[in-house]
Amino acid sequence: MKFKYLTWAVLLGALSFGAASCEDDDDDDANGSETTDEKDKKDDKKDDKKGSEETSDTTSYIGQMFVDYSDLTYRSDSVSVKSSYDSLGNVNLDLLGVRFVPQMPVTVNLTVPSIPKKQSEGVITFQADTVVPTMSSRPVEKYTAYDIKGEIKGDSITFSLKFGDYPTSYKGKLQE
Repeated sequence: MKFKYLTWAVLLGALSFGAASCEDDDDDDANGSETTDEKDKKDDKKDDKKGSEETSDTTSYIGQMFVDYSDLTYRSDSVSVKSSYDSLGNVNLDLLGVRFVPQMPVTVNLTVPSIPKKQSEGVITFQADTVVPTMSSRPVEKYTAYDIKGEIKGDSITFSLKFGDYPTSYKGKLQE
């Protein structure tokens, strides 16, 4: 059982490091020794700039994420999620600094893009059968999101989905 935790944590960690190592060398500092964290921050800034061109009405939430893995539920507190809308009015969810299980060696930033939404009486509901998430603007097909359902109401957001075989849910409040 411990092997399963370690395997999952190593796979997510390797995926994160692999995505960061594929970055262009043009972003390196004068010594060419930029750290992964520095590259991730630059990627986030690039994504923010790109996102501001493609999306509007970004809202930040802070809350709890729950991940079911090997008959256990892992809770992560103070998880930051940003919601925004693409040019077609779909919801984009940015999960920032997420550690899906305690054994994960690093945190990741993951985006679940283009989730169709409906709005009625101030409540936004969003739902999709399947969406391929992205990490550093690259598709992460291994962790395709399934059965996505969520709601934004007042100052709160809730959603549930499966990343691959791992049921995940989130409940957050507007971040001040």
